Amino acid sequence: MITYEIETNNASETANIVIKTDGSKMLCIPFCRGNTDYEEYLEWIANGGDTTGTVPSSVQQDSDNWLFNKQLNEYVTATERLELDAVVASEDIPATVEVYNSETDSMDTVDNPVIIKDTEERAAAQAVVDATPQPVIDSLNN
Repeated sequence: MITYEIETNNASETANIVIKTDGSKMLCIPFCRGNTDYEEYLEWIANGGDTTGTVPSSVQQDSDNWLFNKQLNEYVTATERLELDAVVASEDIPATVEVYNSETDSMDTVDNPVIIKDTEERAAAQAVVDATPQPVIDSLNN
């Protein structure tokens, strides 16, 4: 089980590191953007993970920024996916295809997997767009 604990400097009474405990392993993580362990901790906070001790406001702000940027990147990727033409049945793309069924030693007609995959990807992208907070969307227009 992973736990995080804010370590406070006794002399200045300011938090300067977080201690990650994973079983018998302990890791001291400085509050430093770009440090992969610190980025992992920011994700932990953003996803509602618990920390022993008070999370400093600067660290909370870093976590909020991490989440905002994650949502922004996912939104941009999703909207780019939705801008692509949908794969639909046409003269070039059949709605169904024949596949060999080894259990029955026969051919079966199934929906075209290319169309199915496109429909699933578009639905997933739309779900990301629908779940994106308005301030994230607004940031692209400013």
